[in-house]
Amino acid sequence: QQFYHRAGDFYPALRRNTFRIISVTWKAMIITTEAVILRAIRYGDSSKIVTVFTRDHGRISVIAKGALGNKPRFGAALELMALSAIVYYHKESRDVQTLSHADAINTFRGLQSDGRRLVLGFAVIEYIHAVIHGGEQHRELFMLLVKTLGALDTATRNSVNILMRFLVDFCSELGFSLDTSHCTRCRVDLHDETATGAAMILAVNEGAFACPKCATKIPGTPVSSQIFKGLQWLRDVDFSSLETLTITPAGARETLRILHHYIASHVQDLRTI
Repeated sequence: QQFYHRAGDFYPALRRNTFRIISVTWKAMIITTEAVILRAIRYGDSSKIVTVFTRDHGRISVIAKGALGNKPRFGAALELMALSAIVYYHKESRDVQTLSHADAINTFRGLQSDGRRLVLGFAVIEYIHAVIHGGEQHRELFMLLVKTLGALDTATRNSVNILMRFLVDFCSELGFSLDTSHCTRCRVDLHDETATGAAMILAVNEGAFACPKCATKIPGTPVSSQIFKGLQWLRDVDFSSLETLTITPAGARETLRILHHYIASHVQDLRTI
């Protein structure tokens, strides 16, 4: 059922005989958007409850009827981490919406076929799931997610760098970016200070680092000069060049630990990922 109204009735600036069309099906809006599949659980014999992060409507849950069985309706479009075009019926009174149609845009087969990159991809979508809640539109974060999965899909080496860069940009998109350029106290250029080899201090509440001289004056998390230089590189390098730096396994673990600790200090109830 469709009905029409003049847009100018609601927006005086548009009084030019403009018409808008609104589709209404049993008081449910039909929504078309792109989405990345975050989680999926079996529901009954033939359905799934799927959690997706959409480009336009944040994180939502949908029921995909007929998703299981000998002839599943949606195919690869509901695989974890897949980027899909979806159509669903939205009702404000429902926590779980009804999925009508889904077509896979990119299932990231390269990522799915490699165990190491698959684990990194799971970590990426877990961070998204932990932070984004229903109805919160965040297109920039959605595009970062798609770009990260795409980079993991084609990576041939040093793929952990992609996860670390994702976390650095993740912080920026959520409003608590890490400042690696100047000391939070004396404002000295930290690019010069790394030459001394002395440890920095991450002032978690300030989202910035203290130089070795100021490190004794404030509480925080110690960060070695080598790890700090890696963080500076991750923040400044072009996304397409992330594979060019080889970080030791110990260095990668420590960098991920520091980034997770920093994010957890700003996000409530963030479990270990």
